Amino acid sequence: MKKIFSLLFFICTLSLFASEPAIDETETLYRESERLTREYIASCKILKNAAAGEITIIQKNDIENIIRVQEDNLETFKKSMEVLKKLEKDYEDFSDSKKSSTLDALYLQQERLKDLNRNLENAIQLNKNAIENYNQ
Repeated sequence: MKKIFSLLFFICTLSLFASEPAIDETETLYRESERLTREYIASCKILKNAAAGEITIIQKNDIENIIRVQEDNLETFKKSMEVLKKLEKDYEDFSDSKKSSTLDALYLQQERLKDLNRNLENAIQLNKNAIENYNQ
């Protein structure tokens, strides 16, 4: 019986310690997403100016729409960070099943953020290449 309680205590303790790294990693990925989004917005603005004489009004509007969407994403990142901070405070009071589902959700969100960050890095590089072409 002692072994069972020891095992349960160990699992609960691991779950407790797993939360902070999961929350911290998610927070780090959100901060990276925010940084990359700002860089992407800047590259879109530079591209719009570099290509000003050679793009159509529709293309210019498309770039402006991309910038607007990315600025909205920045606001979403801020709200997500607030939720993470609240989660970090409240996590200790969750039931074991809620802790487990929260960790699963955090790990899933981390994968999505990693994909987003890769896509942002690719988009930034494409914009840089296009800017170089327009500046030649």
